[in-house]
Amino acid sequence: MTNDVGQGFLHNTSPRCIGLGRTFKGATEDSGNCVYVDADGDKIFPEWTDQGSACVGAKGSGNLIGGT
Repeated sequence: MTNDVGQGFLHNTSPRCIGLGRTFKGATEDSGNCVYVDADGDKIFPEWTDQGSACVGAKGSGNLIGGT
């Protein structure tokens, strides 16, 4: 991930995520948590969920639950 400025906080971050998803009769549900770490060691901890159709794609939301 990069930011618009091209430097500083959260520029060139590396994510590590774990999530769970399922598809049943064409409907999908996914959720998970991540940690993004930038080159300076700054971190954010987002969580996300989404739902939708396996054929069309899914829409969801996320929350920033912490960081350093």
